[in-house]
Amino acid sequence: MGKHACTAVIGLLLVATAACAGPPDHASDPTTDPDRVCDTDGCISVSKLAQSIDDILRNKVVGYVALVGKDTQARAFGQARTATDPPALAMGATISVNTASVGKMFTTVAVLQTLARHHLSLDSGIAPYLPADWTQGPGIDTVTFRELLTHRAGFRHDSGAVFTDDQAAREQVRIGITAADKPAADYNNINFTIFRDVLPILDGVADPGPRQRTQAADAYFMDYLQRHVFGPVGVTDAKCAEVADAALFYPPPKDSAGVHGQQLPVGPSACAAGGWVISPASMMRVLKGLLDTNALLTTEQKQLMNDSCLGWDCSVSSQTGFRAKEGDFGDPPAVMMISFAVVKGSAPLVLVTNSGPGQDLQSVLMNAMTSAAVR
Repeated sequence: MGKHACTAVIGLLLVATAACAGPPDHASDPTTDPDRVCDTDGCISVSKLAQSIDDILRNKVVGYVALVGKDTQARAFGQARTATDPPALAMGATISVNTASVGKMFTTVAVLQTLARHHLSLDSGIAPYLPADWTQGPGIDTVTFRELLTHRAGFRHDSGAVFTDDQAAREQVRIGITAADKPAADYNNINFTIFRDVLPILDGVADPGPRQRTQAADAYFMDYLQRHVFGPVGVTDAKCAEVADAALFYPPPKDSAGVHGQQLPVGPSACAAGGWVISPASMMRVLKGLLDTNALLTTEQKQLMNDSCLGWDCSVSSQTGFRAKEGDFGDPPAVMMISFAVVKGSAPLVLVTNSGPGQDLQSVLMNAMTSAAVR
């Protein structure tokens, strides 16, 4: 799951860089004007942002839901499932959706927590924490946690292999890496699926042996995220499994009449690279937990995540004024898009569409932010 796999779910995780760039020049007092949020590039109205998203998406998609701002203004339109796929369901905040590669950010949180607990640096090598019977090819001893989280480990084994081969990370390690590939970030799901195998070893879990290791690693990884990422913010509906009556994705409205919707596959390797099934309301809980409290990460860890592009796609694409995570799976025209965002450093936003609006969600959000600008 990632922007270099197929395209049926696009997940976008945005964090404005105000937290990285110092105090905003035009900061407003949220106690006197809670609708106004600012960073060094200016201010927007949260209510106008919600309305602008509606203006862009309404009647352009089969269904969408947007949750915007700390006070959570909600907008919704259309169907999560049409009558062609009973039960027909209106799109809404409590409908389960597949996060696609937005799940990489949940993994990033887990990795930062674990490294801190064991007093390890991001620049520590991963080699000591790989299964003992894995063959380590050339250059694997140089790969660091930072490089995995920024897609700079030099991994070039087929990113899509994670959907068909649960041992794709082991194969990448066997192949090894070329030093010349490391300076250039290259998006690869294996940079994150490998954490399914690494996390239990980091935590000192006894190796059950090769016959049972994959199942045990899956269980440990999923349980860790339930306890340390979802649990602390009150999320109880996250599952690394198919969920009955989850939202489906469709072609654009003009082409979707009578067409069956599609379901995303569950994320590979215990959803370490994406694929958690969760409601938009619960995604907002995770987002607020990152934004407003130290329930998940310390202030210093959040700053490090933003400044160093850990998990964020700013490691592989230009992002000025925001931090974003995108994911995708499948092929147009049937598309679901998910945006899990913090705008202007303080306004959380979760946006889900289940068909393509004719532009990517990063463009949707940037256009909506432009329309929502205020002095």
